[in-house]
Amino acid sequence: MIENPKDLAYFTGLMMSKGRLLITPKSATLFVDGRYKEAASKSSPYPVKDYGEKPLQNALSKIKSSKRFGFDTSMSVASHSALKKPFSKIGLKGVDAPTFLVRSIKDRHEIALLEKSATLLWKGFLHIRKKLKVGISEIELAREFEFFVKKKGAEALSFDPIIAFGKNSALPHHHSSSKKLRENEVVLMDLGVVLNGYASDMTRMVFFGEVPKKMQKAYELVRKAANEALKLCKPNVEVAKLDLAARAAMGKDEKHFIHSLGHGIGLDVHEAPLISKKSKKAVLEEGMVITIEPGIYLPNVGGIRYEDMIVITKTGYKNFFKNTKP
Repeated sequence: MIENPKDLAYFTGLMMSKGRLLITPKSATLFVDGRYKEAASKSSPYPVKDYGEKPLQNALSKIKSSKRFGFDTSMSVASHSALKKPFSKIGLKGVDAPTFLVRSIKDRHEIALLEKSATLLWKGFLHIRKKLKVGISEIELAREFEFFVKKKGAEALSFDPIIAFGKNSALPHHHSSSKKLRENEVVLMDLGVVLNGYASDMTRMVFFGEVPKKMQKAYELVRKAANEALKLCKPNVEVAKLDLAARAAMGKDEKHFIHSLGHGIGLDVHEAPLISKKSKKAVLEEGMVITIEPGIYLPNVGGIRYEDMIVITKTGYKNFFKNTKP
């Protein structure tokens, strides 16, 4: 039983805030309310029924081969309670992220859409990079980025832009603030857009004037770590090895790398696989789109993060930002 709106969009091609997709070994049925009935009847690849308890019970009564169904454990308590009655005679088992493995492999159409999203993201980055000047605030740059990309067609942002000046860059999930840019500060920009339903994600650093040698060294180490991880990017490689290679490249400064190396990306900005040394069983597969984003964070000094977005190909990978400058 699928209810997550992003999963519904993935399997049906329809953007809905509410709906149910009942999947059996041989068929699938979509349940929607009056708001989506007409659109679903025209475009759904599956039979469409009314949303509600009785239509679902009727559908379940006709199923002979399935005695137990799964539901996404991220479902709300209210949604789960509403499902209990229709499934009272059939087993219902919670499954963590049941669709993430399926969604982690992108087809050609999805890869093309992800590349378009990345292209728009890069244009947005170039736009706000030109706006850097003494006195501009982090939040002003964040708003300028949002205005620009939405004018260019973005439906939304993948996440709130992380614009961090100076010491603020040492906070991986910093919230863009009223802090104003000064000479000789690092500028961290972690940005993403949603275009045609697909997310993009990228981080770049700008040295605004002369910055401490500590930060320059950290930047070189982070770039080295990213390159070492990228060298391993091809099918059948364990994702844990990427994270370990990046950490090895940092040497003793690895202690300042305080998050995983990256993540899958698609309809959601964070998808499977998690690129982490803890992901013991996950391997790269052709069609996966992932981020590689090592970082070094020095408290009360500043942080460096560099993030690319790549697709795994038959023999290696393609970087969506290959032809861009640092």
